[in-house]
Amino acid sequence: MGYAVKVVRTDAESVFIHGAFAKHCEQSKISISHSSPYLKETNGQAERYFGVIMDMTRAFLKTANMPHKFWPLAVRHATYVKNRVPSAALGGRTPYEMVYGVVPSIEHIRIFGSKVSAWIPPEQRGSKLSDRAWTGSLSRIVCQRTARPN
Repeated sequence: MGYAVKVVRTDAESVFIHGAFAKHCEQSKISISHSSPYLKETNGQAERYFGVIMDMTRAFLKTANMPHKFWPLAVRHATYVKNRVPSAALGGRTPYEMVYGVVPSIEHIRIFGSKVSAWIPPEQRGSKLSDRAWTGSLSRIVCQRTARPN
């Protein structure tokens, strides 16, 4: 890709100052810049981006009627979608396009929490009358993991 990270801006959490992240940045010659404590306005772009992602996450969970324990999957879905939506700040291009140089395909994206079915192999069924599939909710872009009912 040809891009190298030169500076990372974080809040002043100790994990970013003394932890493995700080050590990695030092080894990789990446400068760490810290925002002012208790002033989220000094880290405006990141705070705004995070706010949008969390708004999308809440909407996904509410619309899908899924419990809050699935928030990490909803955040992942929101980030995936956000990176493939055109931005006025990028001249109508997507973040994905800015990094990879190609317009992303969005044909594979499904609605978070959509109902899905997964086939149960015959050897895992109890009897001839057992279900041949179980239903769940889509929780990833490509259905590699679903929220399987208990």
